[in-house]
Amino acid sequence: MIRRHRQARRFILRVSGETIKLTIPTRGSARRALLWAQTKADFVEAELARAPFPKPFEAGASYPVLGQERRFVVGGRGLAEVLGGEVRAPLRAAQDPGPSFERAIRHAVKQAVLEDLTAFWSQLGVAPGRLTIRGMKGRWGSCGPQGQTSINWRLAFAPREVLRYVAAHEAAHRIEANHSARFWQVCERLDPDYAELDRWLTEHGRELFAYGRTTRR
Repeated sequence: MIRRHRQARRFILRVSGETIKLTIPTRGSARRALLWAQTKADFVEAELARAPFPKPFEAGASYPVLGQERRFVVGGRGLAEVLGGEVRAPLRAAQDPGPSFERAIRHAVKQAVLEDLTAFWSQLGVAPGRLTIRGMKGRWGSCGPQGQTSINWRLAFAPREVLRYVAAHEAAHRIEANHSARFWQVCERLDPDYAELDRWLTEHGRELFAYGRTTRR
């Protein structure tokens, strides 16, 4: 996939799942860009090999959700929900339960993160902010100037303490809107294990995007 971008100053090659994206300046030569990309074949092959194999949500399968292995089941007339050792989708979604499973997980993540954030906000002495659970590709969370916080729902498949760390990370931005030494001091105050958990995300974060996917894109 080739795209032109007015802010691009050079050729940029990215691999996402099985998709190869080549970005070039608005007036750049597509032919030269393709020739340049061919010299990066080793990089592309290595990135494609690293892409996690998809783990689609299927009834009867079990996956880690919020630190606990849970079985995905379809049945009943109620709402999709995470309950005990199960992630449930209603019977009416039997033909395509994936979206219902995802809604249940997003809701459970929001409840868990809100509990964490409420404790962190109280500890920092800041007012509660709005929380949104999103499907972000390039980040695990964000915090706006008014305290509005977004968290990536795929953190549901990480160890529970990793999700809690991301909540602490975003809460710390209420005090320091940067990644200075003072910011990391606030992080440590909220979560003494922050460095180890941040390292876990660096090493394993890519794997979280396999859950719920049917392809490696």
